[in-house]
Amino acid sequence: MIAGPSPSGERVAPETLPRTVAVLPFVSEPDKEEQARVMTRMLHGAMGATSSFELVRPYVVDERLVRLGLTDPKGARGEEPDRARTAPERRGSRLR
Repeated sequence: MIAGPSPSGERVAPETLPRTVAVLPFVSEPDKEEQARVMTRMLHGAMGATSSFELVRPYVVDERLVRLGLTDPKGARGEEPDRARTAPERRGSRLR
């Protein structure tokens, strides 16, 4: 893996980067929920076949999102002020 600049502009060593990735569910319109589930599974499968990351299994991601109360599509779209202010990095760390 090639190290590159972080958002702050400083160089990051590859060994300090996270090794675990969780594919979060896509948010869709109610009549397209199955398509969103298929896309999530396809992305997970493609990443598993081509990357060196450890992937969190989709059912584990789903369970953790439910446990954390992060399953409401309105919150995922940023329509609820409390969740809209939650940084993606913080949401990701809560899934561990």
